[in-house]
Amino acid sequence: MYNGKKVIDVHGHLSTPVHFRAHVMNMIALRTPNENINIPEAAMKQALDRHLRVMDERDIDLQMISPRPVAMVHWERPILQEAWARTTNNVIHGQCVMHPDRFVGIAQLPQSGDLNIEACCTELERAIDKLGFVGALVNPDPGGDRQSPGMDDKAWFPLYKRAEQLAATLIVHPSITRDPRLDRIPHSYQYNNITEETLATLLLEHSDVFEKFPKLKIVICHCGGALRRLIEIGEPIDAVNPSRANDNMITASGEASGVCGVSPAMTFSSQNRRQRPPAAMSTLRLSRARAAA
Repeated sequence: MYNGKKVIDVHGHLSTPVHFRAHVMNMIALRTPNENINIPEAAMKQALDRHLRVMDERDIDLQMISPRPVAMVHWERPILQEAWARTTNNVIHGQCVMHPDRFVGIAQLPQSGDLNIEACCTELERAIDKLGFVGALVNPDPGGDRQSPGMDDKAWFPLYKRAEQLAATLIVHPSITRDPRLDRIPHSYQYNNITEETLATLLLEHSDVFEKFPKLKIVICHCGGALRRLIEIGEPIDAVNPSRANDNMITASGEASGVCGVSPAMTFSSQNRRQRPPAAMSTLRLSRARAAA
């Protein structure tokens, strides 16, 4: 709780023992899809106990858990990626069943360098309708080579349409980059988060995506790529300008605003809909009104 309000972290990633990533590494090495993952109950409990302890230390009541972006292996071939996405989502679902009052599922989509949109739509539908998830992560550059179409491109539209029909929120979160210029930078995926999320935000804001899909809900992690705070339709802005108070966690006085993150307008939907007060960690929400501002 925070000032008497329930705290919901919309940007969390699942915790697993080593068996989880070992499974996908075997798939990659053997070039064979395999959804029969075996994680000992005691090992999973140990990982989740630590995760819940960290949440409690930070007064987080409910967390939306998604895949670890660096473990989505979107640079792999679709045949492996589709099996790995289903496996990951089944593990997330299992954790939500174990702790239904603490976790809500956010899906991994079987993206690849060529987007693989049809398979993404199929898995999104399974995650929402069968597993009770409320949204999915979307990697704007799944191949890690900056060759994928921008998020304003019509190639993404079937996914947007399906998400709109399912009332599912898409959460933009990049993974790794294979840009050779970043080879000497440790944990370079963090830099990739800034650039890819900022680009996705600007492309969506300068597009007609929200006119074509007025009920589409998109969340951009890490403050919309952070650089977005310094850019307003191509012009520099004061990141804590009072006119943007509703969008910022920090007010013009430099103090934290009364809302833990984003606007109350941000909602998540699922078949087993439950009341979820607004609270997010360093996350920017895009909507039709926001994109037109």
